[in-house]
Amino acid sequence: MTDSRRSILTVILALVVLLIGLFLVCAGRRASMGPGEDLSSDDEQFQLELMDLLDLTEEPADSAELSSKQDLTADEDDILSLLVPDEQEPQEPVESTPVASAETMGLSEEMFMKVRNDVLRLESILDRKTASVDSLKRIISNREGRIRELEARLNSLPAAPLASAPTGVTSGFMAAYESARSQFERHDYSAAIASFENLLSEYAGHSMADNCQYWIGECYFGLRQYQKAVIEFQKVFAYAAPDKHDDAQLMIGLSYYRIGQREQAESEFQTFLNNYTDSEYTSIARRYVQNI
Repeated sequence: MTDSRRSILTVILALVVLLIGLFLVCAGRRASMGPGEDLSSDDEQFQLELMDLLDLTEEPADSAELSSKQDLTADEDDILSLLVPDEQEPQEPVESTPVASAETMGLSEEMFMKVRNDVLRLESILDRKTASVDSLKRIISNREGRIRELEARLNSLPAAPLASAPTGVTSGFMAAYESARSQFERHDYSAAIASFENLLSEYAGHSMADNCQYWIGECYFGLRQYQKAVIEFQKVFAYAAPDKHDDAQLMIGLSYYRIGQREQAESEFQTFLNNYTDSEYTSIARRYVQNI
């Protein structure tokens, strides 16, 4: 027999002897008590002593349950603390854009009001300049459309638009005209002016002579020689063909506007609105009249 088994048997035997001894002691005490004595308290005391002797006492159920409830409550508190923010926790201040004032800018009230009025005036000027730039962009876009339309019309023309002009003369005009136009598109305005003037000198009666005159005005406008541009644009009205009349009138108004003669520019734009109500540039002229 192993030592562990011997130890177990020894413990069991000792417990049996102890139980028998306790039983004999209790029997003797019962025999010595009178018939009217209450034995319930002794029974309870006996049970407690027996449990102590056997070392089988455990933590009371009520105490264990209370401890468990306390643990659960603590866990619930921890969870709630994560879900619900602390009301007393200070909130970070929200940054706000400081309002400009005489005090924040270190200026006197009079100086501050002057600066403020200057800013408002400059903003108004910027708005007008923006409108002008938008209008010029629109003019350029419309002008390119008119150029494409003109080129399509040129391609559809018969080989000899003038009865008295031979085919070779017409072909020579178109080649020189396209060359002058190419010079204009490359911003070689001085060379383009010379080319268009040569065309007017050599082909004065051509059906597209008014176009040559108009592009001369455009060249001076590109050179920022606005007074000369006005003179050249005004010459367009001497031609019977009305194709470029509205274009020339609008560019006269723009030329005066660039010079700084606002009253004259307004008058020219108003003339445009009165005479060319169906023009594609009507909205542009109206905007300039409103902004001047």
